[in-house]
Amino acid sequence: MKVAILTFFNNGNFGSELQAIAMGVFLQNLGYNPVFCKCGSTKLIGRIVRLISRKCKEKIYVIFNKEFRSMNIALRENALKQCAISLETRKKIHEDSKKLICSTVINTNKLKYQFDAYICGSDQIWSPFIMPLKKEYYLPFVPTEKKIAYGPSFGVSQLPEYHKNKIYKMVDKFKFLSVRESNAIPIVQNLCGKTPKLVCDPTILISSEKWNELVDANIGTEDTVKAKYVFAYFLGRMEKELHDIIITEFKDFRIILQPKQEVSFSENIKSEDMGLFSFLNGIRNAEYVITDSFHGTVFSVLFKKKFVVFSRNNVDKIKQVSRLDSFLAILGITHRFWNGETSLKTLIQEDINYDQVLLKLKKYQKQSQIYLQNALKEIEEKNKVERKIE
Repeated sequence: MKVAILTFFNNGNFGSELQAIAMGVFLQNLGYNPVFCKCGSTKLIGRIVRLISRKCKEKIYVIFNKEFRSMNIALRENALKQCAISLETRKKIHEDSKKLICSTVINTNKLKYQFDAYICGSDQIWSPFIMPLKKEYYLPFVPTEKKIAYGPSFGVSQLPEYHKNKIYKMVDKFKFLSVRESNAIPIVQNLCGKTPKLVCDPTILISSEKWNELVDANIGTEDTVKAKYVFAYFLGRMEKELHDIIITEFKDFRIILQPKQEVSFSENIKSEDMGLFSFLNGIRNAEYVITDSFHGTVFSVLFKKKFVVFSRNNVDKIKQVSRLDSFLAILGITHRFWNGETSLKTLIQEDINYDQVLLKLKKYQKQSQIYLQNALKEIEEKNKVERKIE
């Protein structure tokens, strides 16, 4: 069965690319043929027209919608606080992902006729910060019985008013409906009265053993660091205060910082461009992981690393900690998120009981696998009946 997947991929972001790879690998292991789809024109002029149209819509929203205008300003301010991923890193990430991702650019009108099943998700494809709204991530052009929402994320605990009505109309059309964060459940319930299934991020659908296989098959000997080190993965720009904390608490370690940041660091901080599998290998072999990232946290758990999560350097209106809160709560380790009020030294020294954590992770993983498998089987059976009738 040919399955179309609409999610973030080929964008040079570690987390987005890895969740896409994981979904593809999981579906292939089930015997399906996954294809990652990017809606749009295959012709340059079509892409230009689409881009101009989106920019015009955004300008109209900014002029006539006060809430949208306020959010737009916050987004621009927030961008200045985030770490810009270098072109070289994006190139390396893309080179690694295209080895495992089958993708196509396709017109929406053609997309609905070329696949047997459709999955939207995971990642923050339902984020209200995507402005204007990208309807293709809600699959409104696909029949209800053929589409699956697998773990799409809003990334926030409350939707802005300017998107609610549009999102309601599209979310209400899903039969197979799930979300990635627990606080997204009441959002959906309030929108359309449906209770979505809580599922794990696709990176958790496949085992740590499978991730080890993928890493081993795609790295070279130069990707292994022999000295003991701390792996620091921060999507927020590293300010002096955070830099000083890290240097003080991990003064006996070399520190590998990702993604590469063009700022002045202490001599024992190394920051260079990495591809996907060098990145995973960096987490896998680290003595310790420190991060402000959801996927940095996920892979710390999958590789059974000691880790601490820091709050990301965001504008208050753009805070997106719901997915981290939800994930850590499911595993019973919310205290690994350092709030600045407790002793960081004590937290760093504290062991993580991975026997208990992995039992909870396995249950979470199994429930999510069953949800997706059952949805695909139901669609597959319905397709068989339709073909017999024809």
